[in-house]
Amino acid sequence: MFKDSGDNVFLLIQALGLIAFLCTTVSYWGKGKKQILAIQIVGDIFYATHYFLLGAITGGLTQVLGLFRETSFFCAKTKKQEKIIFVILVPIYLFIGCMTSTTIIEIFPILASITYCYTLTMAANYVVLGGLIDAIYWLFYDIICGSYTGAFADTIVIVSNTLSLIHRKKEVNYSRK
Repeated sequence: MFKDSGDNVFLLIQALGLIAFLCTTVSYWGKGKKQILAIQIVGDIFYATHYFLLGAITGGLTQVLGLFRETSFFCAKTKKQEKIIFVILVPIYLFIGCMTSTTIIEIFPILASITYCYTLTMAANYVVLGGLIDAIYWLFYDIICGSYTGAFADTIVIVSNTLSLIHRKKEVNYSRK
């Protein structure tokens, strides 16, 4: 939409993506799933706005549903509730994908979101792993839709989550000694 306008609006859109990126990156260093999700809720608001302003409808709708996803998982009290949330969200993601995707690359946010949603039914280490997989899918989508701060963010999340997983593995190994 504003991608080629050459004015400050495009810079504002990219700035929204940068704020969302900061929230996402910081979130994965949270101590537990609730802390990760609380910070991601804020990031989802910025990402949804960012994608809609870019005209990337699939990405924007996926982020709006992500806001609902993170809030639902944050409020869930049991593993059973988390699995019910997952079962409810998958068909909604698939519907969004069918209704808005016109190219293969537009399916990537859907695949990313389903993968990440599944990992939210697991422990924090798996949430970080899911975020890594999620970022790989989003990286390709962001490059195509013109989300340059998103692509930058995805690259940083890939590195950050890899380091976080290594750090978490070391903590587990040290606690066993």
